[in-house]
Amino acid sequence: MFWASRSGAHGLRPLAVLFLVFALVTPLVYSTLLFWQVSGRDLAYVQAERRGAGYLQPMSKLIAAIADNQSAAVAGRRPDDQALARAVAEVAETDHALGRRLGVHDSWLELRAQLTQVGGAKPPTGVAAYLAYSKVMDVALQLMGRVGDASKLVLDPKIDSNYLMDAAMLRLPAIMASSGRMTDLIVLRDKGRGKEADKEFSLARVLVARDQVSSAATAVEAGLAKSFGSSASSTLGKDLLSRIDAFRTATGQVAPSTPLVELPLPPSTVLAESGRRRLSQVTVELEVRLLSELDQLLVTRERALHHDQVTAASLPLAGLALAAAALLYRRRPPRPRRGERRSGTRPGVGSSVESAGPHGAGPSEGGASVAHETTVPRSPGTRGRRGRHGRQARKDAGHASV
Repeated sequence: MFWASRSGAHGLRPLAVLFLVFALVTPLVYSTLLFWQVSGRDLAYVQAERRGAGYLQPMSKLIAAIADNQSAAVAGRRPDDQALARAVAEVAETDHALGRRLGVHDSWLELRAQLTQVGGAKPPTGVAAYLAYSKVMDVALQLMGRVGDASKLVLDPKIDSNYLMDAAMLRLPAIMASSGRMTDLIVLRDKGRGKEADKEFSLARVLVARDQVSSAATAVEAGLAKSFGSSASSTLGKDLLSRIDAFRTATGQVAPSTPLVELPLPPSTVLAESGRRRLSQVTVELEVRLLSELDQLLVTRERALHHDQVTAASLPLAGLALAAAALLYRRRPPRPRRGERRSGTRPGVGSSVESAGPHGAGPSEGGASVAHETTVPRSPGTRGRRGRHGRQARKDAGHASV
């Protein structure tokens, strides 16, 4: 009974260990699956934002090219078709890779068709050019807005990346568009001398466009200051200070931040056009750099999410490894009991020790020496079998002596 009970206890121990492991690992696996589901959504969100930032970089150059061609056409000069074609080709390449995933491919095709139409064999000039290019510019700005919506850049939850998005996707393109329109309206105003109604109408629109440039520039500087102050990145802002200073200087020459009624108009269209070109150049450089910084922030966030997923996945594996180690430890053979050697002999008893005779003088009477048998621990299952063999061997020896 004793041996049977011990055998049953040893049989139940692995099952108990397995049950304990199952009870501990199952909640851990469930929590890991939930974490993977949540982090997977966050990872997809960040990857979509990166696609949007990648699409906006060539779009910023296209906005600048449209503004340059608009000012040239309004002033009666030949637009730079090659610069516009390079910008269009760059956006087309980006749209081929990302447009369908963002769902803006059809919008790009519409914008490209309008660009082809406005830059035909006989491009418009004067007021007709202003109206035609303004329509194209509005479509381009709407495409940038659709990219921000489709990629969820406009909903970015982090303060640093949100203000970078606001400046690069909304404020800076609007500055390029408004500064170009302001300069074009000044040119049209000068060409319309003698028409008081047109002069007054154009002056009002010039003042509105200049106020839009000034307000957007102020919002850009305030937003970037908040982004740099709240970011955990140690590199954000270091390479942007010189570009922000150049942007502030160029904006101040075109649309200084003073009360609207105190803003004097530029003395000539030449100065207005030179200021617009300089502002467009530094704005494009700043926008491209901001989008690159935004992508770096998103890359850091994406790597952190990947690391968290790997860490979460390793926890259930570690639990299973510990369970396997525990099972192997329980199946290890038991150690020998105290006072017993691995050879099976008891301490102090040899295989050739003779029993002492009376008074310890020598062998027992009859001169026969009796050797003690080596004592070997036997299990209950083998004790009876070995005893029968021993008795039969002694009977055979007795018959042989007779």
